[in-house]
Amino acid sequence: MKKAVFILALFLSVSYNAQTDKDVVEKVDEIAEFKGGALEMVKYISKELKYPTSAKDNKVGGKVFIKFIVTKEGIVEKAEILKGVENCVECDKEALRVISSMPKWSPAKLAGKTVSSYYNIPIKFDPA
Repeated sequence: MKKAVFILALFLSVSYNAQTDKDVVEKVDEIAEFKGGALEMVKYISKELKYPTSAKDNKVGGKVFIKFIVTKEGIVEKAEILKGVENCVECDKEALRVISSMPKWSPAKLAGKTVSSYYNIPIKFDPA
């Protein structure tokens, strides 16, 4: 079976919640970036992600969409599932675990200053 595969389709979320995340910027000049770039992020996720045994045994797969904040200090926080894999809570939890354990990023910038921003990542679990 193939190991869980990370789909490289990254984009900055434009959602904004002024009540709970008032310091998170909606639009930035430079998006936050995993240290070393997108390829290093793919390597990190591929290395850390463990396909849940129950999902693998039952050939359950799909994409987990995760939203999180990269703070102005580069810390990944407030990771949450936007859409999970149908019939695989374990896949959702595993994707969330990996994203939540990421090392520091290079934060987003707006007008030359570092800012906190949202980031969305899809992670694919491929049972093939």
